[in-house]
Amino acid sequence: DYKTALKYYNKVLKGHPDDYTAIKNCVLLSRKQKNMKLEKKYLQMLIEHGSETEKLAAQGRLKKLSD
Repeated sequence: DYKTALKYYNKVLKGHPDDYTAIKNCVLLSRKQKNMKLEKKYLQMLIEHGSETEKLAAQGRLKKLSD
């Protein structure tokens, strides 16, 4: 259940806004739900808190969503 999973990951992010696993899973869940607005939100978080490789991938995905 994607909606429930997002709810719990958001609870994790309230306490630990830099939790990479929660952010990455939120990106994947919002992509599965085809919710581009939500995916963009979590991609921004991934850019702030991810590794260099993840940052580049997230920036590329954001650019693709914006086109």
